[in-house]
Amino acid sequence: MRVEPWTEFIKRANQISRDVNLPETIARRVVGGYLRNAVEAISHRRFEHNSLRAGKHPEEVEALFADAKKLVNRVALARGCDPADLYGRLNKEGVRGSVDLLKLLNTGSHGGLTGSLADSVNDTERLIKAISEW
Repeated sequence: MRVEPWTEFIKRANQISRDVNLPETIARRVVGGYLRNAVEAISHRRFEHNSLRAGKHPEEVEALFADAKKLVNRVALARGCDPADLYGRLNKEGVRGSVDLLKLLNTGSHGGLTGSLADSVNDTERLIKAISEW
């Protein structure tokens, strides 16, 4: 059985967030990286799937995703909307915690997450579910 990369990233983030032997500063940075990777992986898969179904050439799809350097831009590609409209769409669609999560992951994967690691993992799981359904 194939394990999707975002599932593995979430699993690792969850394990690290519960590891009492790991210094908190390290856990916050590592968990942030895993969660960001999970969101990027599902965004890539969804964008690729939707784009190829629409008849785009695979090289064009990969180039577009690679050119979208910011996390919000990559999620917007998966959603099929302008990055400036993404937060409004997520709020309208009721993906609880996703806007704050994306903002947090944008900075937290570089310097460490703030707030509850467990909440960040849960919010990421909800966002991944929403992206998978787009």
